Amino acid sequence: MRGVLIFAIVGLAIPVRPDRHAHPVPPPAPTTQIQGRWQLVQYQLNGKSMPQTTIDNLSITIEGSELHIESKSAKKITATYAFQFDPSKTPAAFDFTSKTAPSAVKFSGILKVEGDLMTFTFTRGDGAERPKQFDVPADFRGYLWQMRRMPDTSR
Repeated sequence: MRGVLIFAIVGLAIPVRPDRHAHPVPPPAPTTQIQGRWQLVQYQLNGKSMPQTTIDNLSITIEGSELHIESKSAKKITATYAFQFDPSKTPAAFDFTSKTAPSAVKFSGILKVEGDLMTFTFTRGDGAERPKQFDVPADFRGYLWQMRRMPDTSR
C-alpha cells in the first residue's frame, strides 16, 4: 500500500512535460490575413488627406495574386493589379502593377495588419524607393491607406 501511495505522490509531484517531438500549430499564414475585401478609412496622397467622399467611395479586394480597386461611384470602376506579397520582410513588403492600364506602373510598399485594420504605405514608379516606416512625414511623396476588413457576405 505504501508503494502505491509513494508512486501516486511522486506521480503528482513530477510536472507533465510536453512532447518534445510534437510540432507546434503554425499561426495562420500572413497571406491569408490580407485576403478579402477592405474599405478605405484613411487615404493620404503626398502628405495630404483626401476628402472623406473619396475615402468612402474606394474599397480594395485581395484575391490570391490580384488586387482590385473598386470605386463605388455611379461609374463602378474596377482596376485590377498583379499583387506580390513578401511576408518574410520586416515590415512585410508588397508590389502591385496594373493589369488594365496601357502602361504598367509599379507601386512598391509595406503593410501591416492589426486585427481588422490593414495599413499600406507605398510609392509609385519603378525608381521610387520603398517606404521603411508607417509614420510618414508631412513631405512624404507617396500613399498611405488604412483599411478596415469588410464582412464576408459570400456565406
